[in-house]
Amino acid sequence: MLTPHIERLERLRALLASKAEEEVDLSTWAYPCGTVFCAVGWATQDPDFQKEGLKLGHTINSLRGPKFGELDDWHAVEAFFGLTPGQAEYLFMPYRLSDEFYHDGRGTRQRLDADKADTQQGAVLARLDTFIANVKVSQP
Repeated sequence: MLTPHIERLERLRALLASKAEEEVDLSTWAYPCGTVFCAVGWATQDPDFQKEGLKLGHTINSLRGPKFGELDDWHAVEAFFGLTPGQAEYLFMPYRLSDEFYHDGRGTRQRLDADKADTQQGAVLARLDTFIANVKVSQP
């Protein structure tokens, strides 16, 4: 059973909130210029996340994507943050899904309401807030 790494998600939320809107683009892991990243791309640039094993590097699917141990791309994201594929998609690809459920790890489907954020960054922040709050409530 996967348990989301709440502390890592909270740190990612703080990191993402510190970035300007124009520094966040969910359409790619990282721009070649190194000044624009998606939410997870920014995590790969953080020294603390790097010490914990999250890196940006050449992956099987892209020239610059997340790596964690032997895993890359979405598998790396899921393992590092303790997320299911659906949870990772919901949190970090809000333009792909408008209304989704996630499993709280105890066999219960919890609804995560679609947000009405004006920016990609705002959408990820809103979804992280909702997800973190719901997981904290559902954990024993």
